[in-house]
Parts: sequence; C-alpha cells; structure tokens
Amino acid sequence: MTTGSRVLDVERFDLTIKADRSEFGPAQPFGLLPLDAAALVRGFLVDRFKLKVHAEKKARDTYELRMARSDRKLGPGLTPSDNSCASIYAPAGPEPRCPFVLGGGRGLQMGHITMAELAMFFSMFPAVNTTVVDKAELGGAYDLSMSAFGGGVANANSDDPRPQMFTAVQEMLGLKLERVKGTVDVILVDRVERPTEN
Repeated sequence: MTTGSRVLDVERFDLTIKADRSEFGPAQPFGLLPLDAAALVRGFLVDRFKLKVHAEKKARDTYELRMARSDRKLGPGLTPSDNSCASIYAPAGPEPRCPFVLGGGRGLQMGHITMAELAMFFSMFPAVNTTVVDKAELGGAYDLSMSAFGGGVANANSDDPRPQMFTAVQEMLGLKLERVKGTVDVILVDRVERPTEN
C-alpha cells in the first residue's frame, strides 16, 4: 500500500480511540468487533488516515449452504430455537444472550441463529475463507450444537481423530457446504495517509 512514495503496509501504529458512549453491542465471533464499534473504527480511519476504499466484484470460488439430505431431515445438532435467548448477531436488547462456545475441545454451540447468519459465520473459518451463501431454505431460527471437529485449516493433521469441518457439518447438522463458482465483494484501498499525532 503506498501513498506517493511512502509505503504504509510495513508501518505499525498504536491507536487509542475514545468514544462518546460507554457500551457497545455484543462482540462478534472470532474476536471481531461489535458491529456498532466496527462502524466507529471505520469512521476513525477515514478521519485520521484519510482512508478511501471502494468495493469491486471478483470471480472466486464460494460455497452454498444447503440441506444434505433429499428428505431435508435435520441433523441431531440442529433444532428449532425455543426463542429463550438472542443470537450473537442480534442487536443489544432486554433478552439474555444465547451461550456461545467455540473451540477449546468443547465444539461449537450457539443459539437462535438463522441460516443466513450461520452461512456468514462459516465463511470466517480458515477451512472455508470465502463467501458462504444460504441456500438451505430453512426459515426461522435454530439452536446449534456440534462436538469438537477438526479442519481449522484446510489441510488438517491426518492423525486427528475428530471429523473434519465439512464432514461434521453434514453429519451433525444435516447441512452441507457445496463449492460453486461465484463473485465476491473485494475491498480495495484507493488512498491512505500517515496520520498526524494528537
């Protein structure tokens, strides 16, 4: 990344951002910022780094989240939600947040999640690392529970006794991730400047 003759992609900065609010929405999976906090950070980058970007569509392999069985039977780990809690993607509200468990040998647990949200969640796994589009045609929200599985990376250790991610999704959820040709939005940087100190 350059601005004039200056290279910025090898520079690192310590940032402190002060907001005019004390709380933000729930953290997103994989340590991603809450959605409202992410919007604040984007505004900061525009203001202090003069960041300007644009999106372009690029041809790339993607995945579709589909039912694995022709009879559309759900797997044992996917059940209709009882609506007793709010999903990790829901905005802040009075409802209690559903438990969220990922890794540490405990598998994956999440509640009241739609198939569109699950598709977005799966897109962030290193074994997938591309857009996942919901084609399951399952309305409503579901509670999800999966035992530990491998495949955090595309080529997992062959000695790992756990099922790989794609197999686990099919066996435990009754869903499948099907690779297809598609297009994805890619963010390209048009301009960025070295910030001035406060």
